[in-house]
Amino acid sequence: MNLYINSGFLGLNPLHSIYPSIHNEYSGSDKLELFEKNLKIKPDNWYYRNKSIDYIYNNLGHRCKRIDEIDLNNYILFIGCSHTEGVGNRVIDTFPHIVSSELKCDYYNLSVGGSGIDTMIHNLNIWLHKIKHQPKYIVWQWPEPTRYLSYDGKHISIHGTWQNDTNTKNFIIAGDMSNYFYARMKLAEILLQQLQNVVEIDFFIKTNKNIFFDCLDSARDDLHYGVESNKNLAKLLIDKLKIS
Repeated sequence: MNLYINSGFLGLNPLHSIYPSIHNEYSGSDKLELFEKNLKIKPDNWYYRNKSIDYIYNNLGHRCKRIDEIDLNNYILFIGCSHTEGVGNRVIDTFPHIVSSELKCDYYNLSVGGSGIDTMIHNLNIWLHKIKHQPKYIVWQWPEPTRYLSYDGKHISIHGTWQNDTNTKNFIIAGDMSNYFYARMKLAEILLQQLQNVVEIDFFIKTNKNIFFDCLDSARDDLHYGVESNKNLAKLLIDKLKIS
């Protein structure tokens, strides 16, 4: 994945427009071929049968309004991977949209599909240093821990367990054996502990420190969590944020 095509990877100045806005009907794992296949096998009342999904990315490659269009005096910052970006779901069905609507505030979705902790930490640091008005809350969704970035001198690329090439496999195995990925998670935890009003979401490990993202149904691509899952997570977040 070339991050300069549609990445959400912030440069030195996140207000600088480094890619054009993108508007598609499909994105990532949510593909036209899969949708056409599902039309033949899904029940007649399949939620997505007669509902279109718009993937509208702003000038920085994020699936939300531009930074200069949101109310920076009253907003929530969401950051995660494709589950928080909302791949396979309409924007109005994603938990960031539901939460912000219920709490009557704006939001910015800093999430990048396929990304890992390194991308998230980079973007969060840039945001906190470059955006004058800080968010009311930061909602952090833990991604799959072995995802990582690489740079060949021209392009930054995302890698993960979905790839079958030998170099990626060997790096992930070596990283697991050396506790490299665990160390990255620990450093990210320490950073989050220094910040105020941070709510953590996980769908791998359930602890008393995070809100668990339960899979109650599937999105249009059958890989991401669907409408009911997002509604359930939104309710948990709203209850948490209202008392914080």
